[in-house]
Amino acid sequence: MSAIADRITCASLTGPWLEGLVTIDGDQFILRDEDAIASPCLPRSQGRTVIWSGNLGPDRFVADPRSWLATGWAQLEHATESLPRGTLLRPHAAHVLSDAMSARKLGESDLGVELALSPASMMAESMLDERDDHLVRIFEFAAAHAALLILEDLDCDLMRATHAGEGSLDGKLLGQLIDTYLPLHVPIITAANNLTAAARWLHL
Repeated sequence: MSAIADRITCASLTGPWLEGLVTIDGDQFILRDEDAIASPCLPRSQGRTVIWSGNLGPDRFVADPRSWLATGWAQLEHATESLPRGTLLRPHAAHVLSDAMSARKLGESDLGVELALSPASMMAESMLDERDDHLVRIFEFAAAHAALLILEDLDCDLMRATHAGEGSLDGKLLGQLIDTYLPLHVPIITAANNLTAAARWLHL
């Protein structure tokens, strides 16, 4: 599992979820607080853009059940037609990409976009009592299809990201799941002040 540390790039939180420019081995990833359905015409950039999938409601982070029906997927498919090829979409519990199965569906699709798996943002309040089981399911079903892993801890009171070891997600379990299910070529962006803090959280 110590090899996992070599794949981790740390980034600091400046908002509810990781945002901004992250450089990994010379490749730039731009994490933007925008979503595919609301903002399908993204500006061209030098790096790879990571955005949310979005939902069908008026509030990006409040669930609208229509988003999980066929009409939600159809809206996302339509939006991806305008996105730069290679854009990465990250899931959120309130979005079209919300759970392990929808993340896997994207990873297996030919929509021209890729999956940025982000387990913390896939947690809803109703899932917290069984969060470990949900983490296992996310990795079992979707990790093999990820092009990027965004690893944040979770503040369960505010339902937003926090730095590694400062929230309620089981870092040791996450480390084991990464070791078991995440392909070796997939980079990891971790919300942590430094690599030591990330490694301590993941028990590397």
